[in-house]
Amino acid sequence: EAIEALQHALELKPAYPEAHVLLGQIYEEQERWTDAIAEYTKAVDLKMKTAEVYGRLGGAYRHTREYDKALAVYRRALDQEPKNLARRYDLANTLAEMGRDDDAVAEYDKVLAQDKGFYMAHFQKGVMYRKQDKLEPAELEFTAVLTANPDLASAFFELGQVYARMGKPGAA
Repeated sequence: EAIEALQHALELKPAYPEAHVLLGQIYEEQERWTDAIAEYTKAVDLKMKTAEVYGRLGGAYRHTREYDKALAVYRRALDQEPKNLARRYDLANTLAEMGRDDDAVAEYDKVLAQDKGFYMAHFQKGVMYRKQDKLEPAELEFTAVLTANPDLASAFFELGQVYARMGKPGAA
């Protein structure tokens, strides 16, 4: 029903960016990524160039594994709002998904320079370091996560993996 109502609204007024965004969100919920991309792109074309819309568009591109397009969208968002931590974090995660670890770490560091309490940036850096067998840096990152959020089970799990690889079975 919602899709039909929004499509009717767009038939009456095609230049209705908010309707395109809402339709894109509904498509996202249904995991119809190509349709979501089309709607978010229409909203951007209609001058609705907000960090939120760019974030949704970039996320949809990531789901379709169109990483270069996601990077371009996140960079446009950061051109408009250089201090937007959510889009910087999205950019870093996309770089990590692409295997561009050094670039991802640089972006996570920019997030942390703005907000030392953004513990998920520490978490993602720790995961990257663990996968690279850089165990001491990974330990530091997960310790930072647990200082900020001592109830995050996944950080204890990751730290346990690091300690096991370091030969510290009693530390975890």
